[in-house]
Amino acid sequence: MEKKRINQKTIELFFLLILVVSTFSVRFYNSGELSGGDDSEYAQLAMHIIENPSRAIYPSFPDEPTSYGGYKYNRPFAATPIVPFIFIFGYTNTAVKLPSIIFACLTVIVLYYLLKRQFNTKIAYLATILFAFLPFHIAFSRSGFLHSALTFYVVLTIFLVIKSIEENKPHYTYLAAFVCLVNLLTTDFRGILPILSLIPYIAIKIYFSAKTGLNNNKSPSQISRQLLCKYKHFIIATIIALFIYFLYMLLPWILWNDTSYLNWFKIILIHSLGINKAYMNYKPFTENILLMGKYLILTPFIGLIFIPLLFGLIYSLTKIVTLAKRVRNVHYLLWLSYLAVSLLYYINKQPYVERQTVFSPAYVTFAAIGIYIVYISFIRQNKLLLPLLIGLTTIYWIIILKFFPFLFSVDIKGNYVIETMLKTTNQYFYLFIMFIVFLAVILIIYISRTNLRKEQLRKIATIFIIIFLTINILSASFLVLSGVGIFKRPEAIKIVGDFLKKNTEGINYSCLAYNEDKSLTFYTQKICANYKIVNVSWIEKQVKNNNLKFFIFNLYQKKVGIGIETLADISKSYPAQYEWIMNNTIDVTEKTGLTANNPYFRVREYVNPS
Repeated sequence: MEKKRINQKTIELFFLLILVVSTFSVRFYNSGELSGGDDSEYAQLAMHIIENPSRAIYPSFPDEPTSYGGYKYNRPFAATPIVPFIFIFGYTNTAVKLPSIIFACLTVIVLYYLLKRQFNTKIAYLATILFAFLPFHIAFSRSGFLHSALTFYVVLTIFLVIKSIEENKPHYTYLAAFVCLVNLLTTDFRGILPILSLIPYIAIKIYFSAKTGLNNNKSPSQISRQLLCKYKHFIIATIIALFIYFLYMLLPWILWNDTSYLNWFKIILIHSLGINKAYMNYKPFTENILLMGKYLILTPFIGLIFIPLLFGLIYSLTKIVTLAKRVRNVHYLLWLSYLAVSLLYYINKQPYVERQTVFSPAYVTFAAIGIYIVYISFIRQNKLLLPLLIGLTTIYWIIILKFFPFLFSVDIKGNYVIETMLKTTNQYFYLFIMFIVFLAVILIIYISRTNLRKEQLRKIATIFIIIFLTINILSASFLVLSGVGIFKRPEAIKIVGDFLKKNTEGINYSCLAYNEDKSLTFYTQKICANYKIVNVSWIEKQVKNNNLKFFIFNLYQKKVGIGIETLADISKSYPAQYEWIMNNTIDVTEKTGLTANNPYFRVREYVNPS
């Protein structure tokens, strides 16, 4: 028995090792350049922290004409994880992206042990494999964004709380509070949303503890004392974490006598709660539903797990009905709450697709439950669900291929394999659907009428699951290799950055740009000013003092749906600046190494009239 236990542990460790290596590989390969958004900003803030550690607490740059010039919102753990990697790898893409990728690898480990504790080893195996190769999570954990870190903190907090309750070890409660505090100091209110799923979980646990006490003839006062003794550490840990959080938020006032920070905090809180309808990316409820449907249902982002996810979701809902009879069913409630609180919030408040990465653990958990329940049902002679799962999943994938060109044509242009698949699917769409339905019916009839032993049914189900997982792994890997649906900046941004770095020696500002100012600051290691901060007087002063001579027009962001800038937008939004630039500069785009008609950038250089 002891030898069998050792062998099982060895298999488990070997599995996790292989999976962690795979998780790292599919995220690190073909990961591309940094975006013009938060990841470039975090990279720059990490460098500021290295130069001046107080910037981790008070990242204020009031004199800099950049998009983060007035940045005062304290999020030290957004940038500090990048710092040690800059020391090791230098100020590079690799240093900025590695923390996010490593958080993904750590999530695999914690998620495995969490689901093994909650359900069983098989569900844990299935869910972690699906998580490692989930295209949606891969897409947003292969860059320097926060989403991978937040996912890890949420899963780890849930794991520690469950471990604390089930093993009655209070120190895990304080560890969970610390992780939750780190989460809060990484982002705003959105970061802790899924952790709210622990509230119904703890409430049900308290209810069953009280019920058990009554069944053991304990008085209400005895039960109250017992529950208070068991759960008082949650109250203490929460109070300590909140006290530290609010004390930290007051540090700019205490240390730098900056009370304007408090107003900034209020603005950020309103933004994170989605109350501010005037915010530029605010969308109504109906539009957000369509947006989430586009990115999470009818695309390869969700992989092939959507139908198994529905199976698991329906099964979990049935388990909630019997929750009053079995306390163990509270684990299904936790994951349903996890999904519901996040889903409802993002649909109603925040349209950012990448921030929904935190859903990923719930998606793969429900998909794993769905696959496992179908497997158990099949070997117990209920032979309908497995063929139904296979048939519906295949039809779902055909539908994805049918609708994908209309939604993501920019991603597939020039990819022969995908274009061929899509063309073939569109041409024979209804024929494929009828063929799959026919095969499913034949399979159901064959299995139903064949008298198979339990062991034979187990082998058949296992083979189907292995094939399903293999197709998921191969399709996700193919998407990574092809760059489909993966957030990837063009090489042009680096080419322009290298040109500016080489030609701005002795000049204070690398350039004047718009949404790309963060990226160009990263690549040039000099401040890139932003159009929305400066006016013509500022431009004239800087060029006169030889502090600025290059101006960037971005042509591609509106095309791919990441930003709002085009040459025409600059001329309309900042007409005075645009007119001055056109009258006082010449086009030097070809000098950068880009072609004159490239679809990404126009680079202009100031010409001294004297």
